[in-house]
Amino acid sequence: MGVLAVAAVVLSYWAVQQTLALQEANTVTEEKTRAAEASALAAESREIFAQFPRIGLLLAVQAMNNLRPDDTRVPEVEETLRRELSNSGGEELHVLDGR
Repeated sequence: MGVLAVAAVVLSYWAVQQTLALQEANTVTEEKTRAAEASALAAESREIFAQFPRIGLLLAVQAMNNLRPDDTRVPEVEETLRRELSNSGGEELHVLDGR
């Protein structure tokens, strides 16, 4: 009976370790999927921006929103958003300093 109890504990521990490993693999896969989708949106933004700036900017914003704060940074997505924002035109906002 003692051997069976030890075997049950060992099997339970192994099952928990396998579950944790699968969860970690799923998390990594999900993050890579989000990064790939964000990169695709950023590429579409760069492609369309010259002809349709508003849609290009929206795609760049959506690319950034596709990522979670704890995801690995995707520099091309960040750079696309910066570029589209700087090329969007509009008026600058100035902070009033008591004047």
